[in-house]
Amino acid sequence: MTRLSRLLLGEAGFERAAVWSATGFALAFLAVDAVAPAAPLAPTPVAVACVAVAAVGVAGFARVGGGLLPSALLAYGPVAGALLGRSGPEIRLVAGGGITVGPGSGGTVGTALALVEPLALALAGAVAVGGVGYAVGHGLRVVGDRGAEADAGSEPVDD
Repeated sequence: MTRLSRLLLGEAGFERAAVWSATGFALAFLAVDAVAPAAPLAPTPVAVACVAVAAVGVAGFARVGGGLLPSALLAYGPVAGALLGRSGPEIRLVAGGGITVGPGSGGTVGTALALVEPLALALAGAVAVGGVGYAVGHGLRVVGDRGAEADAGSEPVDD
């Protein structure tokens, strides 16, 4: 494996990042959506907390060998869930009508734009959160490896 591919892909797989990304999306979306009826500004701190937890998770993932691309994928789920829950259209299940997106009948274009905008912003946020989390996690990994090497050479030898 080349140095570039190790940087981009890492040693931990995409499957772990994909599963936690989907889980993070669902939890962040539900957390923000559950707080929304309480007060108009209440979902914002919850969304920020969800993104902060995602950043800590990305740093931990990178610490154990996750690459830059899986780190961004891992961050995308919670960031997208928080943004879609905070600023996205209202998504609801109507008895006999299926799933409706947005208020009233905004048409296909209005519905598509209402969904694409928060998800595109989430992509930019995931790149930022994933990049910072990867840098922090990778830095912690390097520091930890150097500390382990120093400790290994300082042990006394019994003769």
